[in-house]
Amino acid sequence: QSASNLDALPVKYSNSLIEAFRAFAANLGLLSFNTSLANKLTNNLQSVVITSAIPGEGKSTVALNLARASASMGKQVLLVDTDLRSADRLTTDLSFESHLGLKDVLSKNNQVPVFNCIQQLPLEENLFILTSGLGNALHESAAQDHSRLLASGKMHDLMAELEAQFD
Repeated sequence: QSASNLDALPVKYSNSLIEAFRAFAANLGLLSFNTSLANKLTNNLQSVVITSAIPGEGKSTVALNLARASASMGKQVLLVDTDLRSADRLTTDLSFESHLGLKDVLSKNNQVPVFNCIQQLPLEENLFILTSGLGNALHESAAQDHSRLLASGKMHDLMAELEAQFD
């Protein structure tokens, strides 16, 4: 595994910025949490949410580069695009087509297995993406409450399933 996988993809960032994301990813990997106060079991942090209050603050940039940094260190990483309202920023940035994705998996009429929606990034051995999808299955309501969908039990179960398959 080459330590310079981040450099293989077309990015317009300096080596110092790439190294900063690698250090950030390494520090996140050191975090742990108690899963049971009685048993005092600890697990490594597996999921990170990158969010902000308004568009254009760099969520996609941070999420993508943190994922790339973690993947370059040998972690099996799945980047989940949870921006269900707007066009697929991450998908567009990576030149992916978003046919099926998170919207389709979370829909009420789900007939789409999540692992059919996951795509591997070119030139990245350990980096995969679950796009937000086109949401054809979400035609039930044009005013779908995306926040409620992301906070649903179905999303919680999906994250548990994905955490079992990825680092």
